[in-house]
Amino acid sequence: MERVIVLGLPTCKRCDSLIVGLTQEGIPFEFIDANKDTRLADRMESILKVDTYPMVIVEKGTGSVYLHTVDDIDSVGVDHLGYGTKVGCVSSDSMIVSIKKYIKNK
Repeated sequence: MERVIVLGLPTCKRCDSLIVGLTQEGIPFEFIDANKDTRLADRMESILKVDTYPMVIVEKGTGSVYLHTVDDIDSVGVDHLGYGTKVGCVSSDSMIVSIKKYIKNK
């Protein structure tokens, strides 16, 4: 079974938008406050080479998918890491589309 984890900040508008969208789509997720779990936040920033939020981890039996926000369409892309897949998304909507894709393809 997949697990969707949203790593975000309570005052982040992008995080709020993603949470609202996931809720509307009926996608179960766990929210983790990056200020409270700094160890996970530091690890994700290191893996993704970004410090912008939200970040999403989709845990699957076949490996994890890491989604992060990017500032422009030219930065969107998929990178295959040895331990998972890194996906750059330009908006909360594109994150939701990617999440749905990855939880659908088991």
